[in-house]
Amino acid sequence: MRYSERKHRIGIKELTFLLIGMILLVLLGIVAKGQQPLYREYRGVRLGMTATEVRAKLGEPVMKRSRSPS
Repeated sequence: MRYSERKHRIGIKELTFLLIGMILLVLLGIVAKGQQPLYREYRGVRLGMTATEVRAKLGEPVMKRSRSPS
């Protein structure tokens, strides 16, 4: 069995597809990095706020859940 160098070379077509794929991956990474989360806050309420801080922003709730004594 003879070793053939021609078999292991990358052709123009394969190289073109490889380069296009790499460019698309780089562009996808740039676009994904630039996206912001949809909601940072809603009606002035942010994640991590305590119930007291939320009530100060929104006021007391109209309907409260009744808690059964445990």
